[in-house]
Amino acid sequence: MKLIAGVFCLFLMSCGLCTAQDTQYSQFYAAPLKLNPALTAFFDGNFRLSGVNRDQWRRSLDKPINSFTFNGDMRFVLKNRTNSNPDFWGAGISFTTDRAGDFGLNTTNLSLSGAFHKALDKTMDQYISAGFQVGVFQRNLSYGNILFQDQFDGVSTYSLPTGEFLPANNFGYSDFSVGVHYSITPSSSFKVALGGAIHHILEPNTSFYDDSQSGGVVTNVPLFRKYQAHLAITNVVTEAFSYTPRAMFLNQGQHQQILIGLNLRYELLESEGRALQLGAWVRPVKEFDQYDIAAAVLMFGIEFNKLNIGFSYDTNLTDFSNQFSNLGSFEISMRYIGEYQNDSFFCPEF
Repeated sequence: MKLIAGVFCLFLMSCGLCTAQDTQYSQFYAAPLKLNPALTAFFDGNFRLSGVNRDQWRRSLDKPINSFTFNGDMRFVLKNRTNSNPDFWGAGISFTTDRAGDFGLNTTNLSLSGAFHKALDKTMDQYISAGFQVGVFQRNLSYGNILFQDQFDGVSTYSLPTGEFLPANNFGYSDFSVGVHYSITPSSSFKVALGGAIHHILEPNTSFYDDSQSGGVVTNVPLFRKYQAHLAITNVVTEAFSYTPRAMFLNQGQHQQILIGLNLRYELLESEGRALQLGAWVRPVKEFDQYDIAAAVLMFGIEFNKLNIGFSYDTNLTDFSNQFSNLGSFEISMRYIGEYQNDSFFCPEF
């Protein structure tokens, strides 16, 4: 039982001493509010619902890492009869939960976001956007599966109370993010969009220990500020075929990674509003002052009118030991963009 206690203490310390990082998705575009608050309501429609679930390392861990994000946002147009591309603003809500390990380390985040989108041209579809996000995090873990030596009853069970010092297993903190975005559509067949965001501006403390209960353990564990940039270029080749190269870069603490790849889209002309998507990606990660390709990602998607469903699988390319040779992650995403009939009900006129 000393071994279990030691592992548990190392686990708590690792939560504090390792570089704090966020949940990451290979289908990062399926969680737009998590990617950049300036993307709030940036779509063709009135409202959008999107979600993505990531199941990570199931073949190598008894209890795999599981992450889920749900976004919902709405678009409100500012009335402007002189401009064919009117200004608009949007509001959204984002929910993320992340669960990892035998100790049930769970992080839950609820955020509200808003963005304003300014048209830069009366004819060309060109916009500059700015957004913000405020949220709260809650972290907790379970002590139910942890046993210590002093709990042994001398016979066969570990049913006695423990004298080990354990910090509170539940706490929360606030968080703030900002972002900008620019897009231009010089022709009906070509579009460029790029943006950047700064997350966790105040670098909140994520330690389970407070100053009065630290017991010599590090108590200041910041969620490091994250800088994120993204780029997408859509080129329509024919009425049925288009392709979109995408790239995403992030830097958080000592961690840097790039996700770059290409999505192909083929529309089934005989079935209006239906299309197939295929994609391939690579993820270089910076380690020891150089970038190594850590994973390859394959993606498959289906479109049914306004509903888009995507599937992806990450294959690990890092040279781990045989124990971790089967590391892989599966993601499924969903996006629905809809319309509502009574615009004045949702949006006051300006």
